[in-house]
Amino acid sequence: MGKKIDGIFRIPELFLGEDEPVKDVRGTIIVLLDGGFPPERALEWILDHHDMLGTSPIDAIRQGRKTEVRRVAQVLAL
Repeated sequence: MGKKIDGIFRIPELFLGEDEPVKDVRGTIIVLLDGGFPPERALEWILDHHDMLGTSPIDAIRQGRKTEVRRVAQVLAL
């Protein structure tokens, strides 16, 4: 997931690991999109700080907290 900036599709650097994309980002974004989030809002949500997580969802995912992030995403997507 990314967005076009000046006509170029860009992916946030936080979505990339050393050798490949961060594994659990895709599934979390699917949860948001399936729950009715528009793509732009899903991208904002995953990058912004959230009090329920104490950090941004992408940082929590990178810390191995995928299940917690997806629970919050499911609640918000209802």
